[in-house]
Amino acid sequence: MKKVKLLRVISSLDPKTGGPPHGIKSITPFLEELNIDTTIVCLDNDANEFIKNTTLDIIALNEKKTPWQYNSRLYNWLLNNLTNYDAVIVHGIWLYHTYAVTKAIKTLKTRNNLLDLTYFIYPHGMLDTYFQSNKTRKLKALRNYIYWHLIEHKNIAIADGLIFTSEEEKNIAARTFTNYKPKQTLNLGYGINVPKNTIKRIVENDYFIFLGRYHPKKGIDTIVNAYKKLLDANEVIPKLMIAGPGLNTPYGQYIQKLVNDNSVLANCIELIDMVSGEEKWNLLTNAKAMILWSHQENFGISVAESLSVGVPVLISKQVNIWSEIVENNAGIADNETMDSLVETIKTFCTLSKNEYYEMSISAKKTYEALYNPGNYAKRLKSLLVN
Repeated sequence: MKKVKLLRVISSLDPKTGGPPHGIKSITPFLEELNIDTTIVCLDNDANEFIKNTTLDIIALNEKKTPWQYNSRLYNWLLNNLTNYDAVIVHGIWLYHTYAVTKAIKTLKTRNNLLDLTYFIYPHGMLDTYFQSNKTRKLKALRNYIYWHLIEHKNIAIADGLIFTSEEEKNIAARTFTNYKPKQTLNLGYGINVPKNTIKRIVENDYFIFLGRYHPKKGIDTIVNAYKKLLDANEVIPKLMIAGPGLNTPYGQYIQKLVNDNSVLANCIELIDMVSGEEKWNLLTNAKAMILWSHQENFGISVAESLSVGVPVLISKQVNIWSEIVENNAGIADNETMDSLVETIKTFCTLSKNEYYEMSISAKKTYEALYNPGNYAKRLKSLLVN
């Protein structure tokens, strides 16, 4: 069987930028098993450790200029190399790399009407109405509105389709801008690779965990304030671990002050920086539950990772996979307010041992059914080879 040659184009593979780099790295070995060879083009510096310490086929073009992340080499590289691939998937919108891929494909088709290349775009949540309606983003929303009508809607119309990670994301994307005319929209779910040998302690779980960036969008301040309200009411709740990159950013420092200025909170909440490898998986596997109370979350890599080790999730309904979680009894979801989180934690803490055990088992089953990378790779292959 002929190998399918897939090109992925993304602005950055830095794991600190969020879920897409993690997803790409997770799925590539499973695609290889299905006879799909993947090349990844990014604009990062090839001296970065996350580029050097990998066996993946990565072409790093060493340049990102301006907030648009312009790269002077990308367009010509695409003109010279796109014809070597059967399909191209672009990750993310609003940035130069999406524009460059679309422009290169248009140019090559003008030169050669026989160009046989399938082209898909993953918006990765960037078409969410949140980014246009949030009051703290007025200038960025105006910028996106102008850019959409000048450039981005054309990129999307030219692509063979948009790929989404949930039905919720797909539905929201259709409501954000006018002149939204993709050729097709597909919900393929997602695939997250996890270690095979994660072992849970045989002791009572005594903490919840938040695993993600210190960023206002993640709603960490909502979690901290919910804990304050519960502790002030003398509720008995597990301790909380908050772990992720950005502890020393302005928002991370704000969270530190919020916790450390209150002795009761400081005794119950531990703030740590980014964790990875065995340390991360030990923290996650042994947690009683994972909390993600985001104001907007396209997928939530940490949600899928938690499910994979049988850790139920407590998430806001702004996390786009919330309905899948609720339908499969893999956790609890509610509105993004602080009071809703307070009630969610109280409800979760009243679960009997049998109810908790059933939710933990359901979490693992949900991961296998929806987010197992092998199954996701098969869904993606069926799209690329047809």
